[in-house]
Amino acid sequence: MPKRLQRCAFMGAILSCCFAGSIHASDSAGDRYIGLAFENDLFAHVDDYYSNGIRLTYLSAKNDVWHWLRKTASLMPMIDADADMRMEHALGQEIYTPHDLSAAPPDPNDRPYAGWLYYSLGVTAEQEKVLDQLQLTVGIVGSDAHADAVQRTAHHLFGGEVPKGWDYQLKNEPGINAGYFRTWRRAFEARTDGYEFDVSPYLGGMIGNVSTYAAGGVTARFGRNLPLDYGLPRVQPSMPGAFYFKPETGLHWYLFGSVAGRLVARNIFLEGNTFERGPGVDPRPYVVDVSLGVVVAWSRWRVAYTHILRTQEFNEQNGETRFGALSVSYRW
Repeated sequence: MPKRLQRCAFMGAILSCCFAGSIHASDSAGDRYIGLAFENDLFAHVDDYYSNGIRLTYLSAKNDVWHWLRKTASLMPMIDADADMRMEHALGQEIYTPHDLSAAPPDPNDRPYAGWLYYSLGVTAEQEKVLDQLQLTVGIVGSDAHADAVQRTAHHLFGGEVPKGWDYQLKNEPGINAGYFRTWRRAFEARTDGYEFDVSPYLGGMIGNVSTYAAGGVTARFGRNLPLDYGLPRVQPSMPGAFYFKPETGLHWYLFGSVAGRLVARNIFLEGNTFERGPGVDPRPYVVDVSLGVVVAWSRWRVAYTHILRTQEFNEQNGETRFGALSVSYRW
């Protein structure tokens, strides 16, 4: 078997074992979630910078958490040992490209080509109207992430410009990141004539050789019979969210907007490899995301679309980054 297929099979086997173990351990039918988040610049009719992100997630039933993971989460001073916890497994890939896909070698002042393939293990802890999220992510940056093959195949199938510079992407490097986020659900809320409005702020951050940043933001929702959730799941870095939501009878919808800021200390996809010389650009120390979207929930399904504007991430960047995010959640 070719080495690339062996690596993919290995990553798939790890995730499958984690999913299978979690599903087998739970007898709480109807309280588990599976979800897919897909982000792409195609939604914004551009083809540069943050090109594609995809994340497949399994969220366990309430309190169906590995014992050692619950004990570890309980060691955190902000998490109560009696909180309702869920375990999260995720497999994802991200693709980053320069503005000019035709240059080979790429412009050294443009964003470098980079791919990131990862597995993430997390735990969510809910206490009243507060959600704490811990996650540990491990993966590979570089050609072993297979971002070049994914993008070339997609552009061949759908008629996009063929990127010429993938031979100059970041070199292979193992990645590890740890993150913590806290969201306060409905810190402010109002109701009138059957419609509701609420505001949910968050704080958190990541640390690791892939990305290190501190973050904060707020999400505002408006709709009829707002479902109980903590925002939409997205590919990091972004507003934290959860595939968890409480199903209600009938059709529910809401509009939302969010503003999120990050103080960035490390971004491998901009600065380049940690221990080897290679392509890289001058990152900006702060980044802001502004998002608008719509959510529709019916029975056990929740579907959402978000349009995101991200401010310039490096000094030579040609305008803001724009992309869309589609997420689908199912409770079972």
